[in-house]
Amino acid sequence: MKKLITLLVAFIMVFTLCVPAFAAEGSFVQSPGKTNPEVTNVQTDIPNYDGRIIIVPYDRKTTLPADESNLMDRAYDDIAGKTHNGNNLGEVIDQIAKDNNTTSDKLGVSDLFNVRETNVNYNSNGTYTITVAVSNVGNFQSLIYRDKDGVWHTVPGAKLSADGKYLTFTTTVLSVPYAFVVEKTGASPKTGDTGALYICFALVSSAAMMVFLGFKLKSYRKA
Repeated sequence: MKKLITLLVAFIMVFTLCVPAFAAEGSFVQSPGKTNPEVTNVQTDIPNYDGRIIIVPYDRKTTLPADESNLMDRAYDDIAGKTHNGNNLGEVIDQIAKDNNTTSDKLGVSDLFNVRETNVNYNSNGTYTITVAVSNVGNFQSLIYRDKDGVWHTVPGAKLSADGKYLTFTTTVLSVPYAFVVEKTGASPKTGDTGALYICFALVSSAAMMVFLGFKLKSYRKA
């Protein structure tokens, strides 16, 4: 009986250490690069605009210029709860929850992507109304972005079409990370980073093995 109790205590101690690692990953409701919103229409106030607006998902961030790729990493860390340096993401989520008559714990992020323009040789400094084809955002609550100074903002007026297939928003800010805020459906949160999970399983297994070997060694000495 004592052996069983000792073994259970070992499991509980190691699992308790793992809980923060799991919790830190809980803000993504699916892998941030799972989908790739596709731009279907762009309207701008720039005369004779000949540029092109594109979207680069998180899992293709290495194709971005270094500064924009770094911004994606920092945005990911903010959302996944890996940074606690005073970023305002929590406040933004709280306000979104209030505006939508829900609570913050029911909200999560479903995607992370960069919105940028190509085929331009100048700083356009315009206003863009962008429509993108989307999927898996049926519980859409808001669109947010992280500026180059690390401050999170909502995009006012971002609207999902009645059939849930298109999202239209107006912005003046490009080459920064954007993300969808959605209401969770009760599914277990997922992220693109499962390292903590594997480490915790390894720790639990190691603890069990150590306890087992300790018992065997003790029994051997008694014999």
